[in-house]
Amino acid sequence: MLTMKPSLIFGEKLSDNYYRVTDTERDEKPQISAVQLAAAITAAACIHMYKNINRPDCFYTDTDSTILGSPLPEDETSSTELGKFKLEHRLKKGIFLAPKSYALETEEDVDILKHKGAAKQFVNIEWFQSLLADPNKKKDLS
Repeated sequence: MLTMKPSLIFGEKLSDNYYRVTDTERDEKPQISAVQLAAAITAAACIHMYKNINRPDCFYTDTDSTILGSPLPEDETSSTELGKFKLEHRLKKGIFLAPKSYALETEEDVDILKHKGAAKQFVNIEWFQSLLADPNKKKDLS
């Protein structure tokens, strides 16, 4: 029979709105990882992102970013304020094939290519355009 020792979480109030949360008391050596804290932060981020993910003009989303068809309200964006969105690019065109696989063309005519996986060194803008035209197409990498 496996019994688990209950894990305690300690919070230290830093101000009216901010707390420092740890899985150990201040004078104890902290653990290497705290999965419960990572899960709580990820869940809070999902809640924060949901209103943008659910928009009808949301073309792509990832853990900490969205690509939208229209701008966010000004009070939700800032390049310096923690917790707000930062406008990184204005786009002319985007091709979204799968999670972490997309091509963007910015208003400054800069191409941004993202493709997760071993074949990412073979990916270029023409590859994205050809797969958009024919999703069943395969590329010979030899």
